[in-house]
Formats: sequence, structure tokens, C-alpha cells
Amino acid sequence: MKVKRFLAFVAALILLPVFTACEEQPPEKEKIMLTFVYAHDSASSSDLLLETLLKATDQFNQDNSQTFRIEMEAITTHFDEIAPYFDELNKLAASNQLPDLIWMPDGAVMKEYAGAGHLADLTSYLEEDDAWRESFWDGTFVSTAHDGGIFAVPLCLRLDCLFYNTELFTEADVKAEEIQTWDDFLAACQTLKDAGIQPLAMGGEEPENISYFTNYLVQRLGGVEPMQQIIDREDGVRFDQDCFIRAGQMTYELLQNGYLPSDTASTTNDEAGAAFRNGEAAMFCSGSWAVGGFHRDDSQIIDKVGVLPFPVVEEGKGQANHWFVEMNASVAVSAQSKHIEQAVQWLKYLTADSVQAMMAEEGYQFPATKAVFQADLAPKEYTFIRETLKRDGMTASGFFDHVLGEAMGKAYQETLWEILIGTDSAEAFQNLQAQVQEYLTLEPAEKNTDQTKE
Repeated sequence: MKVKRFLAFVAALILLPVFTACEEQPPEKEKIMLTFVYAHDSASSSDLLLETLLKATDQFNQDNSQTFRIEMEAITTHFDEIAPYFDELNKLAASNQLPDLIWMPDGAVMKEYAGAGHLADLTSYLEEDDAWRESFWDGTFVSTAHDGGIFAVPLCLRLDCLFYNTELFTEADVKAEEIQTWDDFLAACQTLKDAGIQPLAMGGEEPENISYFTNYLVQRLGGVEPMQQIIDREDGVRFDQDCFIRAGQMTYELLQNGYLPSDTASTTNDEAGAAFRNGEAAMFCSGSWAVGGFHRDDSQIIDKVGVLPFPVVEEGKGQANHWFVEMNASVAVSAQSKHIEQAVQWLKYLTADSVQAMMAEEGYQFPATKAVFQADLAPKEYTFIRETLKRDGMTASGFFDHVLGEAMGKAYQETLWEILIGTDSAEAFQNLQAQVQEYLTLEPAEKNTDQTKE
């Protein structure tokens, strides 16, 4: 009898851990799913940035397979028509159904969403992680900030650049490093012209392309304050002030002196880009998105393109290291998201050194951070930009005509085109001032003080 009782006791001891383990095993946690919505151009068969983003997100999902994953959802657009994307986004916002993560362009649209309370303020996450915040280039957040907060994280930067053909410069004995001031720039243009080389190409038929150049002259003459005051809709601020008028006149003088082709006002950006790409013009002012075209199979300038910091005007107020920057592929987090911590974790992953280097090497995008990329894999132009920013530092503004808002930005661009076809610059800006006076007096005074910083 004692033996039977002992065996029963032993059997109970053996089975006890099994029953205990079954009883104490916690239920399996449900995996968190976050959705990232973005605009997809249906006319594009290849989008290197998107392909890089998909690749990075796939790896992120593998690394975090036990906890949460990111689902990418496209809203189809066509060519440069972004309206369908925002139509859908506005519907989602109106019904409080915005996804966790949102592709959001910088400037006026982003600030409108932030001001309406649709986007989460990410400032505290950046402030709590010094290494993350300091990994970005100075000025990176100027166009994703609103009312003291930061509402989107850029994955890449698009910089307004003055590109030059290194081979044509050598042929004309023009030294890029000696072009520091506007007078130096004009002297270089004359030297190129004397050598039978067209100094500068510009697609003036689309006035936005004029602004890439003239915006710099406005800033180099007057500093950022005149632009910022107009962006902020400050009372009494006018377009018809000296820095705007002189910048318009200086741009037109390039045409008068033959430094721009005589048909610039009717030249498309594709035609101007082709002239530079074919080695028919020594310089071309455009965004860094143009770099991909310089490396086309039919390009004559592969590995022959440098980037000049835009020259200063000797009596001007603007700093030499000030750049106009558009935040490419900025990502915002919905204020309605229940998983903001996880969303920030994904943003940190996408802005980590390895992924940022991949953005340059595979996506042909200039990184938003100071991540080191392999120079032999990324476009050579990005090495020029990176070395310049490391040497000189960077202050930044959003593209002036973009952050003005659509109506006023378009009116500003058209004013630059009027000057290019011969309208007196003072008259043109006086006409612009009259045209936008209603905007300046009737619009709500939204003080977007973080959009432009010297």
C-alpha cells in the first residue's frame, strides 16, 4: 500500500509541471499592423526611390516579424498630377480614418494638415534621442515644421543646385572653386561665351524653372527675412522691394548678355536638360532630382558634373551656405494612430545609416542624414554636395514658390517669366504686389516661422 501511494505521488510530481505550464502559458499577442499610404505615379514603370523603400520595409518586417509589420498602400496618380492622392487623403481625414503613416510633401500642404490636427507632433521623439536628431543635416526640418513642432520626417533631400560640366569648364579654363561672388559668376559666363560655349541652360517656358535660379538671387541680396515675412503674411510686407526687383533684373541681364539662350522663355525644362546632358551648355540650375537624367545611357556628361554653391552678391545680406531644399519622401504619422511608438521605430529604421546609404546608392536620392555612402555606387554629384555641406555647413529654406501656397506661388513664378520676356522688373513686381494684395490682406495670418531660417 505504501509503495502504491509513493508511486502515485511521484506520478503527480512528474505531471505537475506539464499542467502548470499549460495553465500559465500567456495567450499569443496579436501582431500590430501599421499602414503607410503613398502616391504612386501610374505612368512610371520604374521608381528607384519606391523600390528602395519597399526593399528596406521588407527587411524591417522580417526583423520585426514577431511584433508588428508595415503594410504599404498606394494611391494611384498620373505623371505630375498629385490631386487624386490628396482627394483620397482628404476623404480619409474627414472621416477620421487616416492611416498610421502618410507620405506628405513639405510646405503649405503639410502645414495645413498639421494645423488641422491631423498629424502627430514628432518633436518629443527627436528631442529624446539626441543621436537621431543630430544625424540629420542642419536645416532638414525647416519645411516639415509648423507652429513650433515637427510633423514629418524627411527620408531624402532635394536641393536646388547649380550644376556645371567639369569638362567644359576645363576646356574654357574656368575654375569652379574661384566662383565665389556674382561678379565671379559673370566673369566665368563671359569666359565660357568667348570660348564658344553656351554658359547656362534654363527651361523658362515652365516658370518654376526660372525660380530655381532667381530665388537664390533674392536670398543672396536680401537674406531670408523678406521671403519669410511674405510666407508669414506679415502686415505691410511687399513683393515690390529691392531684393526681388534686382534679382529679376539680374536674371534678365543674363539673357541680354547671351549667357542664357535667346529663346529661354520658350524652352521647356526637358529641352534645357537635354542641352546640358548633351554637353551643349556649361551650367544648369535645377533640383537634385535632375541627377538621374545625367546618368542616362545616352548622356554625354556621365561623371562630368560638379555642383557649385550659388555665388554670393558682394553687397547682399544672404549667407553663402544657404540652400533651397525640398524634403523628398517625407513621412508623417497620423494623430489618430494608436501605434505612434511603432511608427517612430520604422522612421528611425529608414533614417539609419545603412538605409540612408542605400537611398543614395540604389535610389539615387540625396540622404536626409549625414550617413556615409559609397562614392563609387552613388551619383558623383552627391559626393560634391556632401563635401560642400560638410565643409560649409547648411542653413536652409523650403523652395520659396512652394511654401507660398499654390495661388501666390504660381503668380510669383509667372512674374519671373514676364521679366524674362522683357517686362521691366520693377513693373512686374509692382503688378504682382497688386495681384496678391488680396491674399496678404484677407488670408488668416498664419505665422509659419520655422519655414525659413538663416
